Amino acid sequence: MKSILLADIHHYKNQAINKDMMGGYGTSSQFQVSKLSLITKILEKYKAQSIILPNLTLGCLAGIFHKNGWQIDFTTEMAKINRHYDIVLIYGSVPEFSNEQNFARLIKKQHKKTLVGFAGTLPSVKPGLYEDIADFILMGEPERSLVNVNLNEIKFKGQLKFNKKATLDELPFPYWKPFLKKRRFIHSFLLGRKPMLSLYASRGCPMPCAYYCPYPLQQGNQIALRDPKQILEEIRHNLMHYGIENYLYRDPCFGFNKSHLTNLLNLKIAKNLKIKWAAEMHLQFLDEPIIKLMKQSGCTAITTGIESIDENSLVNSKRNHTSLSKTKEILHLLDKYKIKVMAGYILGNLKDSEKSLKKTFEFAKAMNTSYAQFTISTPYFGTHYFNDLKKQISTTNIEDFGAYKLTFKHPQLTDTTLDILKATFFKKYYLRWSWLLKHIKEYFY
Repeated sequence: MKSILLADIHHYKNQAINKDMMGGYGTSSQFQVSKLSLITKILEKYKAQSIILPNLTLGCLAGIFHKNGWQIDFTTEMAKINRHYDIVLIYGSVPEFSNEQNFARLIKKQHKKTLVGFAGTLPSVKPGLYEDIADFILMGEPERSLVNVNLNEIKFKGQLKFNKKATLDELPFPYWKPFLKKRRFIHSFLLGRKPMLSLYASRGCPMPCAYYCPYPLQQGNQIALRDPKQILEEIRHNLMHYGIENYLYRDPCFGFNKSHLTNLLNLKIAKNLKIKWAAEMHLQFLDEPIIKLMKQSGCTAITTGIESIDENSLVNSKRNHTSLSKTKEILHLLDKYKIKVMAGYILGNLKDSEKSLKKTFEFAKAMNTSYAQFTISTPYFGTHYFNDLKKQISTTNIEDFGAYKLTFKHPQLTDTTLDILKATFFKKYYLRWSWLLKHIKEYFY
């Protein structure tokens, strides 16, 4: 029996590193880079302990290798391994780039006959970063390429990309058993402290914000939908085999197809599955009938990108944004139906100034969503945004591109100014009586 070790290296223990985020590049939550205050230290550590997500790409690949009869193990540790594997497959990310490379070198030094490969958005977009260390790279969406291929006949060498892309309904369910032996996945902000797993109802993102958003690099710009019956079958499978009742949809455009979403929600309600779920959603996809169905089917929370309230900034980043009046209306409805909201704001877009960022922060406080996330505008490799700013890029450190540091020369803001504003916004947002009272109230939802 052939064997594979799947590696999702997590060496920076005090940071909330989640590699499924930002189109598969991954994020590393750093509330203040220059000098951590006691408050930002506490916030960082709390988030690191509260959000531990499974890597959906590796879970799906595990399902395919398991179906082909391979023995599968999983690790998060950058340490020597005590046995031989035919393949060690490492998920390549931005926040743990150097540690993943060092782990690959360690394996190649210790087990010379083991093939070492990488998968993920970063290795696919910038394979040159891995050419001196990787025997092979699984390009693009490897799970959709490998599912109809005989793995025992593949030569794992070089850049592997297969022309035929499987439909989402052809994929086997993720095989989470080796992962759950090593990690307890949670998203306590959205789903509470009980264990959770990730899944998807669709892939692809056709939104115009692909100018700066990296999801289309990973999944393409066409929406592919899963059969709602298969989604529920996967949930039943996970309930039976792992006892998991909490789920996070990792679709970049969950709910883009209203008919598909309605069918899925109605099916969940009809089957009376006792589960909780959350998803990332655009507010423009929502209205009261949909929100009501979401609540009835077990939705506890959503994350959504508001990004900014500055019109110039939104237009410049080609954001297909929701009007402020619509945003306020939908946030009010979500609050009415007791669905928590984690709102995302991006600081440091090209048209941003200190004044415009402070106005956006005042809006964030006024909305008083369950959680607010403040990240730094980041030109991700492979996006048009990166190409347009190529000459202004101010760092060569791959790990700086994790959404919490300024990586280019901004026309109006310095990296220190943005770092201080970001830290100030985090502290001032969560150290308010109005937020604390809301948080206490939501504890009893």
